[in-house]
Amino acid sequence: MRAPSGARIVLLDDNPWPGGQIWRDGPQASVPTQAQRLREHVGALNNVQHHPQTRVIAATGPRQLLVEDAERGWVIDYDTLILCTGARELLLPFPGWTLPGVTGAGGLQALIKGGLP
Repeated sequence: MRAPSGARIVLLDDNPWPGGQIWRDGPQASVPTQAQRLREHVGALNNVQHHPQTRVIAATGPRQLLVEDAERGWVIDYDTLILCTGARELLLPFPGWTLPGVTGAGGLQALIKGGLP
């Protein structure tokens, strides 16, 4: 993560840790070294405010966002907004794809990380 000297960065993430869904921790999952390094790097940056488990609710005005976490809501003013929305799986239909128990790679990953039934 790089920014011009003196820039203030506010990182809003709906996950508890930086790194997105791919590094979401399951019940007994160990954190990959690359993910741990990223988390430590973000935590050590003085010009970055990380707000985990936080969502954008609305644009309240020009260059203003209303955000919330589990405990409060507040307004963030910004000069430049960069949206990093992540990726999503593209599941192309195939014969039998709507049958019970048939899932894509993303669904399988979520099951594994969430603990298989």
